[in-house]
Amino acid sequence: CEMQYGIEGENFTFEVKVDQHMSEIIWKKEKDRVVEWEWQDQVRYLNSLQGRAFLNKENGSLTIFNLQKNDAGTYVLEYLDSERKIKSLTHVLSVIGPFSEPEISCNITANDTKLRCTTDFHLPVSYTWEIDSMTSPSEAQEISISKNHNPSTRVKCSIKFSQTEKSSQINLTQCSQ
Repeated sequence: CEMQYGIEGENFTFEVKVDQHMSEIIWKKEKDRVVEWEWQDQVRYLNSLQGRAFLNKENGSLTIFNLQKNDAGTYVLEYLDSERKIKSLTHVLSVIGPFSEPEISCNITANDTKLRCTTDFHLPVSYTWEIDSMTSPSEAQEISISKNHNPSTRVKCSIKFSQTEKSSQINLTQCSQ
């Protein structure tokens, strides 16, 4: 059981790694059943997940579409394994509101310009930098650009969490103002 995070409005999947065939699957949110499936029957989606979810009958993974704040909570997958034993897995989901675009700040030194990308988001994000449409190999929050770059060079920082990506850009001329 570990805390998992989804962003409001995105699709979120509870990944399940079970190496046995499942002949019956029940997903519960808190104590209420939200998905039921028996071997040859149709999947039934109940309560708040009706019309907003998909159960992968092969591996038990559950996808919730258009995640909402009230989807947060403790989810339990109960399944009947190939030996007809009931097993369960617990997932805790926290739903976070969308985050804002990052901000780029500059620090000019004698040898280079250091650019730092910051966000108000408090979970680990991945960073991508683009310098004049060329993706930089750096995935760090900060990069250095040598003084010999054209002052009109455009630099873009993108941050990504889950499926949401936001970006900002700056021209190096803005750093010297």
